[in-house]
Amino acid sequence: MSWLQVTGLSYTVQHRRLLGPVDFRLEPGQCLGIVGPNGAGKSTLLRLLSGYLSASQGRISLQGQLIHQLPDRDRARLLASVNPRESLPPFALKVTEYLRLGRAPWQDWLGSWTQADSDALNSAVERTAIQTLLNAGLSELSSGEWQRVQLTRALVQNPRLLLLDEPTSHLDVGAQLQVMRLLKTLRAEGLGLVCVVHDLNLAAQYMDTLLLLHQGQLLAAGTPEQVLKPDLLEQAYGVKLSLQTHAVTGRPLLIPDYC
Repeated sequence: MSWLQVTGLSYTVQHRRLLGPVDFRLEPGQCLGIVGPNGAGKSTLLRLLSGYLSASQGRISLQGQLIHQLPDRDRARLLASVNPRESLPPFALKVTEYLRLGRAPWQDWLGSWTQADSDALNSAVERTAIQTLLNAGLSELSSGEWQRVQLTRALVQNPRLLLLDEPTSHLDVGAQLQVMRLLKTLRAEGLGLVCVVHDLNLAAQYMDTLLLLHQGQLLAAGTPEQVLKPDLLEQAYGVKLSLQTHAVTGRPLLIPDYC
């Protein structure tokens, strides 16, 4: 049995199927990218994986345990989510205070703060390089800063599976590459990653496998070379893309037909 296994997963609202069926597997240290046009079901799939939504059919198991049957505390020890569109908390918090919330699944019922909590927080802050933001209020952050703070909080949580909804949105090109290289490092350390990605070229360079969704259906699954084919992408996005090979990585490089 795979470490993360999704079987026959579907989600229906008022007799309308928004997603599925979807099947895939993920092992520790692998990075799965979810791609597709707006409204394809990408974020819905991520919410199902996180346990925020309950599947209409199918099952999601992580380390042999069904996600929806896990107590919230146990699930939070296994997986963390990052969603840049998530609203700021409705109460005033400093960045450091917000980051400390990531340790809640590991603390006793009194919320006692330990050296292990401090080590986890300091390690996450160093990795995402947000030292200069620690004393800022959350309401003072730009969209890109808020996104980096959310990623840091997820790492403070010390999960085994990280779910990311468009982890490079709102970021400039330098920050995008910084995040993707960090994810590459986390993957090498055995963390499982599932990322919704809009930038197909970033997906091609950094993802191990891809799911291509279209109108809630799984159109293709496999390596970037297997999924990022012009005919499949035209079917999903309705545009023509030229397929080339990246001169350095040897992975697919897609160029839109601007004419």
